[in-house]
Amino acid sequence: RDKTTKVSSVESHKLLRSIDQSADTINAVAADGLTAISGGNARALNGCDCQRARAGTEVNGSGHVARPVNNRDQYVRAYETQPEGVMALAMSGERKLLAVATRAAEVRVYQIDNRQRKATIAKAPAPVLAIALNQDGTRLLLGSKTGEVQVYDTATVKLLKSFVPVPVAAAKTAAR
Repeated sequence: RDKTTKVSSVESHKLLRSIDQSADTINAVAADGLTAISGGNARALNGCDCQRARAGTEVNGSGHVARPVNNRDQYVRAYETQPEGVMALAMSGERKLLAVATRAAEVRVYQIDNRQRKATIAKAPAPVLAIALNQDGTRLLLGSKTGEVQVYDTATVKLLKSFVPVPVAAAKTAAR
């Protein structure tokens, strides 16, 4: 793992842009055709406007004096700092909500358009290693290291269901 978010074309399989915004390892990326948001051990969420990144690098001048323009417009406005390292990210299908799971015992849900926190799922079974939002962002699913899966209503932050589909057992040491 490294500290760089890489944006690639699905059609051509070519790297479009490397975004070196993180001070520490990137653990999770949520992306669609318009935006890529990454997070990791630095507890910060970094984002890129994929359309602007695909446009290429602008250059001022020509010949020996040509210099790339630092196109900061491709980076999305920052979210608040997370309580612990980011472990998982998910965007709703309609691009309205972003869910963030960290090593802390909470999951945060943000409105993508204004970066405001909409909900906090407190006392989540930490660490949450996988999260998903449905198309309209009304349901949040989270999966923990223990194997527990929880389903929440994002409007009321109410736990709708909790289950363990496959129990996770500790590895047994072979006897000699």
